[in-house]
Amino acid sequence: MDHNLMQSLADSCQRELEAAGFSTRLQRRVFHACVELLNNALQHAAMPVAPGRPYGVQFLMLLDGPKAQLYVGNVVTNVQATALQRRIDMLNGLPKDSVQSIFLNQLSDGMVSETGNAGLGLIDMVRKADAPLGYDFSPFEGDLMYYEVSVVFSEAPAKSHPCCAS
Repeated sequence: MDHNLMQSLADSCQRELEAAGFSTRLQRRVFHACVELLNNALQHAAMPVAPGRPYGVQFLMLLDGPKAQLYVGNVVTNVQATALQRRIDMLNGLPKDSVQSIFLNQLSDGMVSETGNAGLGLIDMVRKADAPLGYDFSPFEGDLMYYEVSVVFSEAPAKSHPCCAS
């Protein structure tokens, strides 16, 4: 997958949301999450088995009534899986205002990792999602795991989970 395909998928999602009658606000939220999820899958995927044989990325968008749900899956190392699990669990367990504070602090600190990553992607998705991020890890091969993450957006946000309260 390259950036052109990523952009094409994100644009296609936005067109589908528009055709289904979703609000412009929800379309923007889903579009940005789509780009972020696909970009993360590209940047942080495990190294390919052999040159020219990269691991693939799976992408799915489901539209169900007032909900839009994104699923992205890719292969990561066990070390990445552990870090992702900790990070998502921590963010999912926080109230929205705490997630917002973390986002603003990270943004103002301007800290960028060796990979050129500011660490805002997951924070921003938890901030904008209408349910906790879902995820799953399945053994793949060797020290690799198949990682799947899901993000739910809704026209009428659910407020039952601490991360989703205003």
